[in-house]
Amino acid sequence: MNETNIDDFVLRRIADRGGFLDKDLVEHLASREGTRLTPLLVRMKGCRFTAPAQDVLYIIDKLEMSGDYCRDVSVPLESAAEKKLRDFR
Repeated sequence: MNETNIDDFVLRRIADRGGFLDKDLVEHLASREGTRLTPLLVRMKGCRFTAPAQDVLYIIDKLEMSGDYCRDVSVPLESAAEKKLRDFR
C-alpha cells in the first residue's frame, strides 16, 4: 500500500479544510488505485474508527441507517498521508 500518492490538488483541498474531508474528497481518494487504501479517521456520534478510504462512505451509510450520524472525516495523525499533508503546508 502506498498511501502517499495523493496529488497536490487534493492535498491543497484537504489543507484548506484544516485536514477534514468532504464527501467529494473521500470519493476521490476511494476511486484511485494509489489512494483507495489511505486510512481515514471517522468520528460519529456514538463511535470513532479508522477505515480505508474505499470503505468509509459505505460504513457511514450503514451507521446512519441505525440512527447514528457522522461528525467528520479527517486524516489521522501520524499516518503517511498526514505527514505528507504536514510537509505540503
